[in-house]
Amino acid sequence: ADNEVENLAVMAYGEFQRGERQLALKRFRQLASRTTLEGRMVQFYASLAVQAQSREDLDAVLPGLRNIAQTDQGDDYSHLLYIEVLRQTGRDDELVKYWQNNNTNIASTDALRIELLRALISLKRYREILTSLRPMAVERGGDWLAAYIEGSRQESALEELKSTLRQRVGQSFVNDQEREQIAHLMLSLGNKQDALPIFMTLSEGKPPTSAPMRDVLFLFGPRPDAAAIDWLVARAQNAPASERGDWLRYVLESGAAARVVDRVEALKKPWPIAVRRVYLESLVSLQAWPMLRGELALALKEERSITELVKYAQWAFMSGDAELVTAAWRTVIAVDPSNLDAQREMGLLAYRKRDMVTTISLLTDVVSTTPDRWDLGIVLGDALWDQKRYPEAKRIYRQASVAM
Repeated sequence: ADNEVENLAVMAYGEFQRGERQLALKRFRQLASRTTLEGRMVQFYASLAVQAQSREDLDAVLPGLRNIAQTDQGDDYSHLLYIEVLRQTGRDDELVKYWQNNNTNIASTDALRIELLRALISLKRYREILTSLRPMAVERGGDWLAAYIEGSRQESALEELKSTLRQRVGQSFVNDQEREQIAHLMLSLGNKQDALPIFMTLSEGKPPTSAPMRDVLFLFGPRPDAAAIDWLVARAQNAPASERGDWLRYVLESGAAARVVDRVEALKKPWPIAVRRVYLESLVSLQAWPMLRGELALALKEERSITELVKYAQWAFMSGDAELVTAAWRTVIAVDPSNLDAQREMGLLAYRKRDMVTTISLLTDVVSTTPDRWDLGIVLGDALWDQKRYPEAKRIYRQASVAM
């Protein structure tokens, strides 16, 4: 019998060395049924069983590996094989017990510690390893941090998770992409007070439309506090001229129109067009009508955006300056002769001045485009009647009466 076992061992070893894995597994299986494997034979068999992921062979080799691990025999490789066999066979309780009994002893053996942690992570046995996993998450990030996050959520250790995330984001080698991910994770944990400074730092040197800046504005909310407004004003002050208007608009939208006015007036003229626009809007917000009238008169000479010019005309009306209103709508007409808003307002102005020819010229398209505006129809009808264009006047009157 001893000779048979010896012969099987020799054949198994030879087949193992030649890479004939299936034959070697068969020999080792026969050996394990006849004797307790020891030493290198356990390693050879376990290595083949792990590679093949053969449950029969993993179960067969486990007693020999267990003996090595529990008596602290063998080298690191034997312990690594033991860990992997326990993982593949789902013996998580034994794996946890091995961790608890040997965690201190194997602390100096980094490879063993890491593999044991990975095995327990794959089995989601986080309760026993969270404390040991934390420094790995802080120092190495990546999969270790992901595992720590999952484990902390599983074990409801959310305060410890917040603390760990603060430590990780404080590492100088952590890149901006990871910092942004951590900030969003902090938000998901309800930790706005830690997420906001991260987004603010990430936005430094980036344009006002950057993703981190959108996050900052979201966290500031519709009515930022004084510190947030100070920060926005500082960003506007230090921004390139091409971006300053956008930063100042954020200040305005935060309810600090007076801060915008102060900041713009400290700048040397001529102001960039975007800065002038937000300045004018701030004056409207403050109802600073005398200042607005003077600035609007200048702006009308430079502005060529129809959208802005129409707003200027409306603001001129709000300021109570009839001449400025007329000048604004004339500017709109000059830039866009087909603009219906300008045609309507200038047409009504011409009607009040009894300039019926101009009234007809300006209101004809407006009335045909907005037939529901019966009041404009009556004005156009009166102008046509005045010019003795009776059939056209009657048609417009009928159309207006239907719309009433």
